[in-house]
Parts: sequence; C-alpha cells; structure tokens
Amino acid sequence: MHVPNLPNLDARLLKFAAVTAVAAVAFGFVISWLGQPSEFESTTSISQFDETIISHEQIVIHVKGFVINPGVYELVVGSRVIDALTAAGGLKPGKNSGDLNLARTLIDGEQINVGASAERASAVARSDGLININTATAAQLEELPGIGEVLAKRIIDHRTQNGFFSDISQLGNVSGIGPAKYADLKDKISVS
Repeated sequence: MHVPNLPNLDARLLKFAAVTAVAAVAFGFVISWLGQPSEFESTTSISQFDETIISHEQIVIHVKGFVINPGVYELVVGSRVIDALTAAGGLKPGKNSGDLNLARTLIDGEQINVGASAERASAVARSDGLININTATAAQLEELPGIGEVLAKRIIDHRTQNGFFSDISQLGNVSGIGPAKYADLKDKISVS
C-alpha cells in the first residue's frame, strides 16, 4: 500500500485554497461593481426622485400639427411648450414651430397646434362668435368693446409672460381691465 506524500498534498491544498480565495474576492468585486449604478444612472434616478417629490401634480395637454407623434400627453406642472414638443417626438423633418413661444409655461387642458399661425388658430376658435383671448392677435382683441391698441398689447404681453389664461376672469389681472370693463367683455371672450 502506498501512502501519499503529505507535504505535496498540503502544498496542493494550500494552492487550491489560495486560488479559490482570489477567485472569490474577484467574483465578489465583479458582482459588486455590476450592481452599482453608473454616474449617469445615479444622477438620473436622483433627478427623477426629486421631480416626483417636488411635484405630484400632472397636467394633460394635447399636441397636434407638425410633430412626429401628435396626441394627448401628461407632463409635470411647470412644463413648457418645448417639453410638450419633446413628448410628442419633436418636429417633423423640414417643419418649424411657427409662432409658438417654446419657453411659455403650459396649463392643464391646453391644446398646442404646432406650426399653425395665431391668426388661423383664433379664426377657428371664433366660430362661436367669441374672441379667444389666448390666441387672438392685437387686431382681433381691438374688436372688443373698450379695447384699444394699448390694452390689446397689455393682454398679449400678459399671456406671453404668464402663459395662457385658464379662465376668462383672469383677464382682470391685466393692468387697465377693472371690474366694469371685464363685465363688458365677459360675454364676448373665451379661453378655448
């Protein structure tokens, strides 16, 4: 009967144990490294988390016209027209955004007709005889009783700076339109 050489056996076991230990450490490092988000992923998830905490409210907008994917989209409150265009896949090749103010803040229920001129949009909205204060040109606003060149410009400046009116009563926020003037206008205007 042959008895194995014990020093050789101990050396082989020691080598096996060392190789196994190195492999386990390397395997653990690789698993740990693969489980860590990249710098971009980490920033993105933190940004999305912050956005969720900051605003739980959503607005719903309708984008149509010269966009790749027209439709109804939900966006975070405070989104701008450029965000709506991005949600709709961007502009169709060779098209432009027309008269749109891409930096304007959106309001809930708004329809954005990309590429349509303000005059054409307000002409459509006026089929009921009301003047849409969100899309009317200065000349169209001047058709209203008591609205001249100065007040028409103030209305347009107000909607450019603050976004579309969500209710006709907000016309009273325009400098120069008090309760009496608003009473004269309220049955002749719309916001849709």
